[in-house]
Amino acid sequence: MFLIIFDSSESEALYPRIFSKLESTFNNHVVREYARSIDAIRLIAPFGNDAIADHCYSLFRVILSSSFSKEEVQAAARLAIHGAYNWDSFLPWVDDPDDIIKFLSYHFAIQAKGEDDVARQPIEDVLRAVAYSSNETTLEGLEKFDYTDRLFVCGIRKAFEDDRPFETRKAALFLMSTILDKWFDDSLEDVMSDEEKGEFCKNWGSAVDGIEHFTDVKKATCATYFAMLNSEKWRSHIVKDKLKLMEYFADLPSDSKSFVACKNNVSILPWLRSGVEGAGEEGTEENKLWKLWLAILWSDYANLSKAVRDQVLGVTKDAISKARHDVGFISGVMAAEKERYQAELNAHDAWSLGDEAERLRTRVEDINEGIENFEEAVGKKPK
Repeated sequence: MFLIIFDSSESEALYPRIFSKLESTFNNHVVREYARSIDAIRLIAPFGNDAIADHCYSLFRVILSSSFSKEEVQAAARLAIHGAYNWDSFLPWVDDPDDIIKFLSYHFAIQAKGEDDVARQPIEDVLRAVAYSSNETTLEGLEKFDYTDRLFVCGIRKAFEDDRPFETRKAALFLMSTILDKWFDDSLEDVMSDEEKGEFCKNWGSAVDGIEHFTDVKKATCATYFAMLNSEKWRSHIVKDKLKLMEYFADLPSDSKSFVACKNNVSILPWLRSGVEGAGEEGTEENKLWKLWLAILWSDYANLSKAVRDQVLGVTKDAISKARHDVGFISGVMAAEKERYQAELNAHDAWSLGDEAERLRTRVEDINEGIENFEEAVGKKPK
């Protein structure tokens, strides 16, 4: 039945018939067609084609529900999932997260048993699927999954290791934003030992270094960074030179969950400031970092808890008594934030009552309140 399939517009007309035949093999348990079907999927799947990707995802779901042996099902599913998610220009939406998570768990399990050569590619394919092609329905379904399961934790840890392919590490980086509450909540049981946390943070930082820092990467990176920083169990494991990732805060929505949690955590500012002790000169990274955090807090002063507000006031007065020029730095950060949000607001009509315009107005007003309170605190009057 299957000869050579060319990647051309003429061959696309054949795809529905071919995949219908393949699905029939698995739906009806046609044993004599299994080997030929495997050969056909192996031949077709590598083509980068939107139609093939869509058909392969549908076939993947059919294969997983078929009555062939577990080994036969997994072998066929590996080929189909690769056909669905090896094409960057088009990735099918994940309609049923249960199927794909079970498939991922199976391959994390065989990877743990030493079958990395078999598991490596399908793990990458599934991570790409979940990281890049999850809609609201998918995310709701994923909430049911236990991200603290030891096999899953070990699998994600391994996905960040230096010997993993670029696409695996990149997908894992994006996936992290969906599991922050499960891994970095100090009220929950640890998912890793301290040694494992240190190794994970090192590999995570290395993965960040290896990826071009476009906006979506910065956003995903920052969400994880602030979740780690918010956790007393994790923050000390962040690699020292990755603490500067705080600079990407502007790429993260100001109401991002991990960011908001950090801004209302009274333990973070003292922790960052303690890194300066013994560090030496005024220009050290540690010194810059806690002052940037202080500026970020002032920019959102209107929304801080009373405890953090009081802390910010006290630290600011102490800091400027020793280095008055810090006033300029903090003022500069707030001015830049106001300018950024004002520019976004200016793209809307002045009378717009849309949600986004209202959000931006509120943000500009909040920053203005922070500027006024800061100027009052340091004895600086607006010009």
